[in-house]
Amino acid sequence: RFLVMPYTADPMPQPCYVLNVVNGKAVQVSAKCLGAVITSKKVFYVEAVSGKTAKGWKGRVRSCKWTGKNGKYVTGKLNVSACEKVTAKYIVYQTGKSRYKYVYASKKKTKLQGL
Repeated sequence: RFLVMPYTADPMPQPCYVLNVVNGKAVQVSAKCLGAVITSKKVFYVEAVSGKTAKGWKGRVRSCKWTGKNGKYVTGKLNVSACEKVTAKYIVYQTGKSRYKYVYASKKKTKLQGL
């Protein structure tokens, strides 16, 4: 399986697909994806849930099976102007000029130094 991610140089929400290379079928995971990663069992992605604000998009991290089913929210709403890294355990994102790391299990946001 392959994750077909949005064009990362464009900070606009874009469709995100999982492509099954065995049968050639693609499943749309999200129509408004800001960043994503595929793991051995799930897809984790940042989905824009509201329009752009001065600080970026309001987004939430979601997880689902490779089939796009059984999706659930992993975080609450975050202001995301740029999504740098999405993993199964945390997200690194930018809001304005500040960078943050949000760990899903602890629900803690830590400000990171530098760009």
